[in-house]
Amino acid sequence: MKKNILLMMFAAIAAIGYSQNFGLGIQSSFYTHGISAKLKMNDYNAVQGVVALLGPYSSYTARYMKSFEEHDLGSSVELQPYVVGMGSLHTITVPNYLGQNSTVSSSFGYGIGGGVSWNFSSFENFEISNEIAWTTIATPFYTGYNWSAIHFGFGLHYYFGN
Repeated sequence: MKKNILLMMFAAIAAIGYSQNFGLGIQSSFYTHGISAKLKMNDYNAVQGVVALLGPYSSYTARYMKSFEEHDLGSSVELQPYVVGMGSLHTITVPNYLGQNSTVSSSFGYGIGGGVSWNFSSFENFEISNEIAWTTIATPFYTGYNWSAIHFGFGLHYYFGN
């Protein structure tokens, strides 16, 4: 399954090519950390896919971002606030005590939040984003472990094209 998802991501990158509205980078936030591909459909709507393949843990996240009016903070910095909605699938594989078979646990996660994306005129193709979100997993991997539902996130993307 991991190979199929990576193949689909590669095909999407190849199909979109060097569109200025397509960016690759990283996204880091609880439940949504990993390699990211982001497509801006227009100035106010974007979709993002985040894949994390970290040993026994993997997650596949889809995100939708609705942006608002862009603000100029001087001659070289622009920021654009946004709201985000996300859904994700998380799997973990743990060897059993005999080391023969593995136990796989999968669960669905979801969340909402808001943030701001930054663009600098000297680095036009780079975008930095900061966000705060409420996220949860429908069925926790391990019972008895509690964590905060409010999380801070960070993203860095490079947009291809002119």
